[in-house]
Amino acid sequence: MDAAGPGRRGAARALAWRQPDARKREFALLAGDAVLATMRTSGYAGTTGELEAGQRFALRASGRRVTVTDVGGVWVAELRRTWTGASGTVELPGGERLTWARAGGWRSRYLLADQAGNPLAGTTARNGLRRFEATVQVDPAAASRPDLLPLLGLAWFTMVVMRDQAVVATG
Repeated sequence: MDAAGPGRRGAARALAWRQPDARKREFALLAGDAVLATMRTSGYAGTTGELEAGQRFALRASGRRVTVTDVGGVWVAELRRTWTGASGTVELPGGERLTWARAGGWRSRYLLADQAGNPLAGTTARNGLRRFEATVQVDPAAASRPDLLPLLGLAWFTMVVMRDQAVVATG
């Protein structure tokens, strides 16, 4: 299934990361009512996670690096953030590089773009009283990428980790 959701092949639409239970560090990526992926975070400031998106992926944040591997340990993607954390480069197998960068104030919106600067997806976080959720806009040209769901998981996981680290730092 592509990220357009059921019955919408080739026509991307808005997706949403939702946190069904504010007491748990679990999220679901939804296209309408359809669940495309689920993610759980754990560890200090959420530095490890698991993404289920048709297959399982491990997520790990260490310093300014965030990695995605499949269950066999095969590297899928790595985000190397700049020292400010506001941007970075996503490296993929085969040498493809993507840009991950803040697109709005207060670290609430980030964009994934290809090397030419064409946007693939944008994630806008909403930090509610009890839940941390987001909307995701996927460009129609990116909706059929086979690595789209792991890339959306990487972007959201990074935003969750950054939020958790900020909460820990402020005490």
